[in-house]
Amino acid sequence: MPATSSSAAFPRAYSAGMAGEVEKGDLVVVSPALKDKVKDGDPVVVRVEPDDTYLKRFARSEGRAILYSSNHKYRSIIIDADREVTIIGKAMYTIHHYK
Repeated sequence: MPATSSSAAFPRAYSAGMAGEVEKGDLVVVSPALKDKVKDGDPVVVRVEPDDTYLKRFARSEGRAILYSSNHKYRSIIIDADREVTIIGKAMYTIHHYK
């Protein structure tokens, strides 16, 4: 995550996985303070060990984490309970990048 502070992080979207809500190149304002208040369906930035980071919508089902995109061309990512998933923060706003 390139830019951070104690109360917000500002990653840049690098794919079209959330197209329609977040476009490639947009900055996303992420609140780490809300990471413990995430509900199913909320947009989040998550880290999946060993070294993957995603901006996706988040859900839990049967002990697994499910990461899904707003863009239905992208498949959901189902993460079994034996893999470590860390919610970095809840995505709150986007800053659109004009080309």
